[in-house]
Amino acid sequence: MAVSFLDLNKQYQTMKAEIDAAIATVIADGTFIKGPHADRFEAEFAAYQRVGYCIGCANGTDAIEMALEALDLPKGSEVIVPANTFISTSEAVTRSGLKVVFWRTTQSRSRGCRTRSPRRRVPSSRCICTDSPAIWKPSCRSQASMA
Repeated sequence: MAVSFLDLNKQYQTMKAEIDAAIATVIADGTFIKGPHADRFEAEFAAYQRVGYCIGCANGTDAIEMALEALDLPKGSEVIVPANTFISTSEAVTRSGLKVVFWRTTQSRSRGCRTRSPRRRVPSSRCICTDSPAIWKPSCRSQASMA
């Protein structure tokens, strides 16, 4: 028996008219990057998240890189990332001039961290989707809070 993991077409069909109209408007306006549609999305998403601001970006790698750069950490600072994350998580760290320290999320806190001076930990989507509060707590004498 086949079990469907995710049926994007089924989801699309429930909102087809709205999605098609939005795409047609963007194409007609020629505002593929930035512009009023992106501004509206950012404002609406910020309101939905109950935060003051939202910055739309191309992908998750860019989002992590922007967040790390906003922290203005000293170059070479250690950043803990889950060992089982996609490569783009660690790529964002190295592109920001920081040092990646991999952490096996299945290990205990005392054995999972291989550094004594991490500046930040970067959760991947796998960590965000778990309800394990331990991942959010500072570990290994961290001197900073979660990014």
